[in-house]
Amino acid sequence: MQTVKILFLMNSLKVGGAERQTIHLLNRLNREKFSVGLVYLAEIEDLKPSLETKNLFHCECFARKGKLDFSVLKKLHQIILDHGVQLVVCVEEYPLLYASLYRLIFRNIPAKIITVIHHNLHLPNPWIQVKKYLYRICINNAEKVIFVCQNQAQYWYQNNGIHKSLSTIIYNGIDPSLFNPARFTLPEKDRLRESLQFSTDDFVVGICARMNPVKRHVDFLKGLALVKKTGVQIKGLLIGDGPERGNIEEAARQLGLLDDVVFTYFQQDVRPYIVICDCIAITSHSEAFSMAALETMAMEKPLVMAISGGADEQVKDGETGFLYTFGEVDKLAKHLIWLEGNRDKTQEMGIKSRTVLLDNFTLQTMTRNYEDQFLQLAN
Repeated sequence: MQTVKILFLMNSLKVGGAERQTIHLLNRLNREKFSVGLVYLAEIEDLKPSLETKNLFHCECFARKGKLDFSVLKKLHQIILDHGVQLVVCVEEYPLLYASLYRLIFRNIPAKIITVIHHNLHLPNPWIQVKKYLYRICINNAEKVIFVCQNQAQYWYQNNGIHKSLSTIIYNGIDPSLFNPARFTLPEKDRLRESLQFSTDDFVVGICARMNPVKRHVDFLKGLALVKKTGVQIKGLLIGDGPERGNIEEAARQLGLLDDVVFTYFQQDVRPYIVICDCIAITSHSEAFSMAALETMAMEKPLVMAISGGADEQVKDGETGFLYTFGEVDKLAKHLIWLEGNRDKTQEMGIKSRTVLLDNFTLQTMTRNYEDQFLQLAN
């Protein structure tokens, strides 16, 4: 059987959710059905070591010069012709802009264009409005647009004028064998808790996110401060680092939480820190389909999550965790108090979370769904 030739077009191989998901997909596509290549625009290659390049028919960084480098189009054209590429898969909108210009200049090309969108355009400024107009044209002229959850797709239909008939939904997935609480023994968890000055009886709520404004770590701290005022004892674990670190540390000081929270800063492997928490909070005001949420679910922890993007597609409210309206830190505090006071049910919620993940959000399921789409488009 002749394989389908697919060329992935990315902006870079930087560390990011969309990039990680794409590399997982590239590594896992069935090579009996698909022949896969990769090109990317910018010389940022943090994730390249995790890419199985030996299985690619082509792998190249175009090292673009400036925002719009027309030499990229010539290189792209040559690769498509040389390898008989049937599908060009653009990860996010900027690579799609290049693919759209390529199609405009080199007419009657046989390759079909697919774009995968992992985020929302939400910033209300003039440049975003221009980008919305450009991307609407590009996306609506592609053969297929793939969104990562239902709510994100609805956002793009309603706010950006994307044709619903072009779209499909493929949920992100993770490897549940990698994110598995059974990998960690009770003595290992107890030792890590002790090293962080937590007792085995402490109820620990974590937040695992890069410290930037969109993740709203200060909301997390405000929620903990409200819990503390009620007399309920809850500890906070902040996993990660970033540009807002100083402001977040200052907020903890002002809220009187320095004895109640621990900062781990950057950790290469976050799993040991997630597994010692009793639950995880996600306070972000802009998520499409949170990878941190999937990792939490796989580690059998309930989530308390601000409603954004696909939050209500991940969390079954009252069954695997709780949802609250973004910014309502009193509701966040209320849910944390309930979880601390119902620890057996909290554990049951975590177990159900992993079951939901195994049924819906694994890399195996994600890869199979992409393969089905690619085969349909190639025929």
